[in-house]
This record gives sequence, structure tokens and C-alpha cells, in this order.
Amino acid sequence: HEWRNDSPWPNLHIIPVESDFDFCQTSLKQIFNDKEFTDRLQSQFKVSLSAANSINWGRLLPQVAYHVFAYVRLVRLGAIRLGETIDICVPTGNYGNILAGFYAKQIGVPIERLVIASNSNNVLSDFVHTGTYDISQRSLQKTASPSIDILKSSNLERFLHLLLAANSQRPEEGVRQFFADLDAKKSFTVPSELHSEIKRVAWADWCSEADALRTIGEVFGRTGMLLDPHTAVAKCVADRYQSLPENKNRPVVIYSTAHYAKFPESVLESVAAQNASAGSVESPAAAASSSLGELMDRLKALKATPGVHAEVDKVCHAQPIQNTVCPADVEAIKAAVFTFFSG
Repeated sequence: HEWRNDSPWPNLHIIPVESDFDFCQTSLKQIFNDKEFTDRLQSQFKVSLSAANSINWGRLLPQVAYHVFAYVRLVRLGAIRLGETIDICVPTGNYGNILAGFYAKQIGVPIERLVIASNSNNVLSDFVHTGTYDISQRSLQKTASPSIDILKSSNLERFLHLLLAANSQRPEEGVRQFFADLDAKKSFTVPSELHSEIKRVAWADWCSEADALRTIGEVFGRTGMLLDPHTAVAKCVADRYQSLPENKNRPVVIYSTAHYAKFPESVLESVAAQNASAGSVESPAAAASSSLGELMDRLKALKATPGVHAEVDKVCHAQPIQNTVCPADVEAIKAAVFTFFSG
């Protein structure tokens, strides 16, 4: 994504890595645990490393607030009465925002079920159904919803710890063994009692690439609202969930976790293919060969809800910055970090 390499701010530097999310997150953890490297950054530059993603529990805290806000908003809109239960559906791969929903449930928000929405990298969905987390025969599939293209779900560890802690004095031992098995054998299986508790709290399904892109076009044609591919995954799964008789009477909050402007090619492709009212949109092949600025102009021409933020539009029309792409190597990433702080 060309725009991901743009940085108009001097204190921000983007380091593209020639790999996938799982490699980057694992590398980040390794760098954080490299005391020699972190001490060097501290001594030479007075810099301490932190994470903006949910490796850092500080990322989960504001997400808890999202779930509280959503519930209060439904009450104020008159959609539910205070105290009535809801379900929440989150597109997830790293189990962060959905975990924040579980924290919200624990502090008293009347959330009945966590609905886990996966794309074709559906290891979490399979885990909820079977109790076995198995990546031994899986390879990561690149999809239009890259933020959930994940096979090693970092926050699942925290979720399992919370469930085990309710009935165990040493929950960390069980969790440590699960993830040691995942590292060594590429799979682990939870005890039947724990699996039953997971199924009581959570429900999971996955959405194919074709269904997600079809959902974008259908929702836009019906409502004028544009979904990004991640939100479309959640919408598709939530519709399936509510089609079951036992789930029809509870509202489901779908969490839109990204703006469609981040994924212009996929969104324009979906609208062009699925919605007859988008006749002004060029063919998918033409859209894919366009510059980022041209793609933004096509998105704005749809006059969709929500609109494209002016600052996003400005960055997309700026001259691209060509950053060096790091190979999939932890030492190369560390060198790039050190070079940035060196000025």
C-alpha cells in the first residue's frame, strides 16, 4: 500500500517489512525482550520502546470504552432498555478488540455473547468450534482484510488466562503450556471444561473473500454506507449469527474497525461488481492501476457515508515517500530503528 509509506511528519518513520503480521508481531516481541538493544536505545537516545498495538494492554483500555459507549448509545436511542443484553461482533485475528469486549462484560456491561468474525484465515473460528488451535497445516492467506490475516493470535493468551483464573489457582501454568505446545508442535488442545466455557462466552464463524466483497456492494446499494473489508467480514458473520432462531431477539453491535479509504481498490471493486448504481466507477482493473490520489477521488465521487476525512485525502494526494523495505529479518528491523533515532 503506497500510502502506508507516506509520512509528512518528521517525528514519524514507517518501516515496511517484507513479511506478514505474524512475523512482525513476533519480531517486535523479540526486540522488546532484547535487553542489550533496548538498553542501547535508552543510553544513547533516552528512548524506551512501546507498542501501539494490543501487545500493549494500554491499547485494550480505550477499546473497553468503545463497548461501554456502544451499549449506552443503544439505550439512549431507545433500541434497548438499560439492563437488557446485547451481543457484539468484532472482526478479529489478534483477539484484541473482542477481548476488550470480554473485559467490558466482566465490569458489568450486559454483553451476552462475543461473536468472533474471521476471514479465510479462520484459525480462531475453528478453535472455538473444536477446542484445538492448530496452525500446523495452515499457511497465511492474503486477503482484502489484512489486519485479521493472522495465524498466531496474541491476545488469545490473555483470554484463556482469564477463563482459567476463575477455576484455577495457577492459570499461568496452563496458558504457558498451551503456547509452548503451539511453538513446538504448532497446535494445542484445551481441556473439555475450558472448551465448554469458551463456547458459552463466544460464538465464531468466518467469511469468504467473495462474501465479504459482496457484502460491501450490497450494503452500499441499500444504504449508501461504505464498509471496509474488515467490517464487511463482521457484517457477514453477524447476519449468519442472527439468522439462527435462538439469536434473533438480541441486538448485535457490529464493530467497524477501519475506514474504507484505507482499502480503495477492494472497495471500488466491490461497488463496481455488485451495485448497478455505481456505473460511474471504472472497472476493477482500471481502479487497481490508478494512483492513490485517483482512487480517493473515485471514492469521494460515490458520496458515501461516512465521508473521507480531509487529512486522509490530503495525504493520499501528496507525493509518495519511498522508504527502504526491510527484509524479513529481526536484525534488519533493529538496524532500521537505530538508524531512525540516529537521525
